[in-house]
Amino acid sequence: MEASSSFRIRRKLGFVLVLWVFLDLVFAIPFVWKITRTEAWVRVGDPELHHALRPMSHQAEQYGPEQGQIFINSLGAKDESCREVPPVAKGPRVAVFGDSFAEGWGLPFPETVPGQLRQELAPQGVDVLGFGIASHCPSLTERWMRKLIREGVRWDLAVLMIDPGDSWDEKEIQPFLEGRATARAKNVPKFLRLRWYEYSLTYQFIRHLRVWLSPSDRPGLDLRQAVRGNAWKIAWLNQNDDTPWFREGLEQSARAVRGIQKLAAENKFGLLIVVYPYPKNDGGKKT
Repeated sequence: MEASSSFRIRRKLGFVLVLWVFLDLVFAIPFVWKITRTEAWVRVGDPELHHALRPMSHQAEQYGPEQGQIFINSLGAKDESCREVPPVAKGPRVAVFGDSFAEGWGLPFPETVPGQLRQELAPQGVDVLGFGIASHCPSLTERWMRKLIREGVRWDLAVLMIDPGDSWDEKEIQPFLEGRATARAKNVPKFLRLRWYEYSLTYQFIRHLRVWLSPSDRPGLDLRQAVRGNAWKIAWLNQNDDTPWFREGLEQSARAVRGIQKLAAENKFGLLIVVYPYPKNDGGKKT
């Protein structure tokens, strides 16, 4: 009798759990998505660059467990606010290009690489702009530079930031570069597919509970998240023979860098190339 009663209780609990998950997935996530995504999307498709940042737009953007405001200035660069920026600066100007690291995805502008450079160089009258865009590999960066120059934007020094993950992005962008694929007008479906769980009430409850129980161990604030998030990009570290795309992507990046060097010589601006590594997990040790 007791076993039968216990079975019924477990069955009811199981039914409630399944119902909760169903309601969370089907109703709660779309509802939370709708009420929290009220601003115009800053990340848009571009027929020349594949994807870009919409000038003079802003929104709240989610990065793992963190959320913050992102602002795009009149030149299509991440900034402290949606401000008008003249194409030509009155004094020296530094332009930072690259992918999500150069953009500072998930960080307020003052904490990004361009933001910190701006603070350091402002006393010397140097203007710093951050033209980094998440998932922009050197091939897309070359196109981005050429587009800006055609539109009259000028700088005295370009800082090009490159990382190992660019090889994967070069591979992914190959159909677009060859004209076999077009850019989406908006990237909302892709973003939703990648981040849907962050709008789950269950996920938010567990996340807040974890922070409440361990306030000194907040998730997402160390390199572990970056390692996990980019593991599929750096598979070549441990599987060189199984990742022929790495060499192909590297060669494509090298061709783009040579094009950028030529562009720098033609337009008489300095070029600083910064290559930064990914942390590697090897048996729990970072190398």
